[in-house]
Amino acid sequence: MALVLAALGIYGLLTQQVIRRTLEIGIRILDAEHRKLATMIGMLGSDLAAGEDVRRVRASFEKLIAFTEVHFATEEALMDRYVIEDRIAHKQEHRKLLQDARSLAASLDESNMMLTMSSLNEWLLRHVDSADKELARQMQARGYADASRKPPPSLRRQSAAASR
Repeated sequence: MALVLAALGIYGLLTQQVIRRTLEIGIRILDAEHRKLATMIGMLGSDLAAGEDVRRVRASFEKLIAFTEVHFATEEALMDRYVIEDRIAHKQEHRKLLQDARSLAASLDESNMMLTMSSLNEWLLRHVDSADKELARQMQARGYADASRKPPPSLRRQSAAASR
C-alpha cells in the first residue's frame, strides 16, 4: 500500500511539471487554467497518498470537476468566438471527459486509486496535447494573440508545418 501511495504523489508532481514545460499552447488564459487543473490533480493525488478520508478526497474531486467545467466553458466560448473547425466534436469530448470524471469520482475507493490518478493524468495530457493545441493553432490563425507573448516553439513549428 505504501508503494501505491508514493506513486500517487509522483503522478501529481509529474503532471504539473509536464503541463508547465511541454504542453503550453500559447493561449495565456488556457495555459493558466491547464496549470490549475494539473495542480488540482496533484492535490487530489496528495490527498490520496496521505490517506485522507474518502469524504475529503471526494470533495477535492468535486472541486476538480467544478473547475474543469469552468475551464471547458472558457474554451468553448473561445471556440465559438473564433469559429473553430470541429468545435462541436471538441465540445462533445468535453462532455465525455466530464462524464468520465464524474464516474471516477463516484466509484472512488482504495482499490482503484492508481487507476483514478492514471486516468485523470492521461485525459488532461491527451486533451491538451491534441485538441487544445489544435484549438490554439486555429485561434492564432484567425487573429488571436496574447499581447506580450509569442506561442511556444512547439506550437510555432506545428503551425508552420500546417501552413505548408
